[in-house]
Amino acid sequence: MISLGPNTLNQKKLLKFNLYSVSKTLLTLLNIVFTRLLGKRLILPSKLAKGTEASAFINDVLSDEKNAIYLEIGVKKGSTFEAVKSKVKVGVDPYPKYFSLNLRKLESWRCTSDNYFENHCNRLFDVIYLDGLHHFDQTWRDLQNSLRYIKPSGIILIDDIIPKDKFSGLTPQQFALESRFLSSGSSDSAWNGDIYKIGLLLSKLPENFVFRVIDFGYNPRAILLCSNYNWRSFPIFSSEIIKEADDALPESLFDFQDSKVSIPELFRPISAEEALRMARNHMQGFGSKKID
Repeated sequence: MISLGPNTLNQKKLLKFNLYSVSKTLLTLLNIVFTRLLGKRLILPSKLAKGTEASAFINDVLSDEKNAIYLEIGVKKGSTFEAVKSKVKVGVDPYPKYFSLNLRKLESWRCTSDNYFENHCNRLFDVIYLDGLHHFDQTWRDLQNSLRYIKPSGIILIDDIIPKDKFSGLTPQQFALESRFLSSGSSDSAWNGDIYKIGLLLSKLPENFVFRVIDFGYNPRAILLCSNYNWRSFPIFSSEIIKEADDALPESLFDFQDSKVSIPELFRPISAEEALRMARNHMQGFGSKKID
């Protein structure tokens, strides 16, 4: 039996690292070319993707799930989507700014989320990430549809749950940007939409549903799970309660005086680390396998 010396092993590791670096560089250059020529970027393999704070959190949640199935509503350029590591990834966007060469593990639907859920969705998901049109009514429909296709042990993430300022929480987007400019002269394009209204409804959920705002710092997100495996018991809110939430203005809920938006107790903020422990305990059996 021939054993490899330390020099040979080091050379192999160096070669592997160099091949990885060259591959990543080539793909980066291809992305620049595709983006300039086609206006779309190439989805990279998850191992080569830079990722986002959202994809890092999702990957930590799914780290023990070998056959995970992931759905993302509102993929845009695919920065989060490409970096998520799961057996199957499904992306839905009516105007995607990406394309993929890996059709075996990726499903890309160029349609609205309403169309996808109504006509194409035929599986259950471990994680559903809602990052589509940032309007309360649309996101509420996306959430209602997601409840039909989330696994009993699955979790739902909702993006942009907290507006960055009182203008970011206005809709439609053009009105929000114009209001900011007329008020302060700022051309800042930050916009979250009125997704915060979802929080007003989810804060009224019974105890078997867990809703928390995750403090990611710059862009808080919300996590939702059902602690008794029965998503079908999700309450049907009255039209009066939904209208009350829809009428709420961002400045009535948040303190925009400081540079960082003050999140009210109503949304019960927790750290990303605490949310991760909660999500993984949930997926592994509601704390029966405690994670330190």
